[in-house]
Amino acid sequence: DAAGWSKESRERWLEGDADVDAVDLFERLLTSLDCYIEFPPERRHGYLAVLTCWIVLTYLYHAWPSVGYLLVNGPASSGKSTIFNVLKLLAYRPMATDNVSAAAIYRTLHNYGGTLLFVEAERLRDTRSPDVSDVNSMLLAGYQRGRGATRLEKIGDSFVTKSYKRNLGQRVAQL
Repeated sequence: DAAGWSKESRERWLEGDADVDAVDLFERLLTSLDCYIEFPPERRHGYLAVLTCWIVLTYLYHAWPSVGYLLVNGPASSGKSTIFNVLKLLAYRPMATDNVSAAAIYRTLHNYGGTLLFVEAERLRDTRSPDVSDVNSMLLAGYQRGRGATRLEKIGDSFVTKSYKRNLGQRVAQL
């Protein structure tokens, strides 16, 4: 199983019953990121703060009705893969992929929740591809609570309508 945070633990933390020092957690995450990811000095603190907040957000997404996506962009050899590898270790239930179908997104995130880490998201610009269109449709619906996909599933000789909800677990980093 992918690492995660149990519902009971999240609820205890949100109710103030857990012994978590949020400032200490933030500082430790920020320091860890700073050890593994190099940013331009003039933007280093801001980038590290955004990544740290986003990592924490992947564990606390239930608290908000919608949560935006994180896009990591840059030229070749700028460190996108390093950021991807670090996020893969720290984000909530990471689902890391170079290529994914819409069906895999909605089924996996509906059943397990988690964080979709999508490498080479440039292919999502090819709007002529039906596969890309389906993935983009899921991403457009996936940032809001209760949104998802409805599909016909074959069971035996007939089809049954099944709704896949975002499960509030879909956090996407497009790297």
